[in-house]
Amino acid sequence: MHIAEKLFRNFCKVKLFLAAYTYFRFLYFFYIKKSFKTLYPIDSTDHGMAKNSYETALESNVYHTNKPVRNFFKYFSKFKATRSNELCYPLKSLGFVDFQNSKVLSVGPRLESEVFTLFANGFRMQNIKSIDLQTYTNLIDLGDMLKMPYEDNSFDIIIVGWVLAYTDKVEEAINELVRVAKNGSLISIGISHKPDIQLSKIPLKSSKEIISYFGDNLNEVYFSHHPNDDSFIKKENQIKSVKSIIVVSVKK
Repeated sequence: MHIAEKLFRNFCKVKLFLAAYTYFRFLYFFYIKKSFKTLYPIDSTDHGMAKNSYETALESNVYHTNKPVRNFFKYFSKFKATRSNELCYPLKSLGFVDFQNSKVLSVGPRLESEVFTLFANGFRMQNIKSIDLQTYTNLIDLGDMLKMPYEDNSFDIIIVGWVLAYTDKVEEAINELVRVAKNGSLISIGISHKPDIQLSKIPLKSSKEIISYFGDNLNEVYFSHHPNDDSFIKKENQIKSVKSIIVVSVKK
């Protein structure tokens, strides 16, 4: 690894640097270059996107993307990319994962900080691809997780960042993940559960349910944490959002 690459990786591990660097890059691309675009119309209810009574999945995500300059103190923290770290930590506990050479795909990163966080965790920038329904940078491909512009068997690791709850076609999404994954690849999935916001018609209420979508393509479950599983105690009248993280390997 070149010294400059190693130095930059260490800088990206510092949350304040990462947030500031990606925040000002966002301001440049969004407001000066005016490069922000979406794959579908923001209010589209087609294409399998989930929708509740007042917004579509794309509207929900665009809201988080185009507000940072209007409310700095509230949105600056979103550029710290804690979401990607949460999906990388279980992978780092697996001694056989080759971070340096693995081809990795990030699905639904939303912000560049999510991509640079993968780099900070050991992946090489040239080996990282990312895709989202919205983008403002060439680091994030514009595309739909239900029909990704990548060849079969392309990736060793896939990071699925909290996006399954934004589609009503979960089975199609999982099938597409399996298609672009290599045999034996790892898929790390995160899902947020927010009592006041339910977009998908498929609530995905247990890790067992989520894992079942892999069917015969499921090889091994390495990590499974879901607050609604029988093995966890769920408080009554819970109003706090909770998260699920699942890591599986696939066979093809």
